[in-house]
Amino acid sequence: RMRITSAGNLGIGTSSPSAQLHIVGSATTNQVKIENTDGGAASAPDLVLFRNSASPADNDALGRIHLRGKTDTGAENNYAYMYATSADVSNGNESGNLFIGGLINGADRSWLSLKEYEVAVNDDSNDMDFRVESNANTHALFVQASDGAVHIGTSTNGSAGAGDLVVNGGVFLGGTDTAH
Repeated sequence: RMRITSAGNLGIGTSSPSAQLHIVGSATTNQVKIENTDGGAASAPDLVLFRNSASPADNDALGRIHLRGKTDTGAENNYAYMYATSADVSNGNESGNLFIGGLINGADRSWLSLKEYEVAVNDDSNDMDFRVESNANTHALFVQASDGAVHIGTSTNGSAGAGDLVVNGGVFLGGTDTAH
């Protein structure tokens, strides 16, 4: 069932839409599906969030995706989000930023920032570890947020202190094998 209100809001599955497009469903299958049957190699289907500003400026917010749910008291919360900004709108020098974040202990925090000049993990200095896996090692590279130690091949400090580099395996510096 569809309804268009006098304000121009379109409701699908609801008789009182609270946004320009409001879709309500109770099934756990896809609620929105965009399908393209082109057999070529071109990109499709595409979902475009277009900020059509009459006066574009550096650092304009371009669009945001919220992943929202309820708390145990029924309050609505944004648990995670992703948004983009225009870092530089100068023709020929355009740059963009992408940010991913969400709630940590009830506070809105940055998890990952992809900027025109850097990739930053844990930009808000949360107690959030960083870990890279390989085929053979779950902690090929590991940064312990609580003490700043950097680990290679392990997640255990052993007798190392805060901020130390901890390596499990051989170390090769300047072509010299110091492990053998």
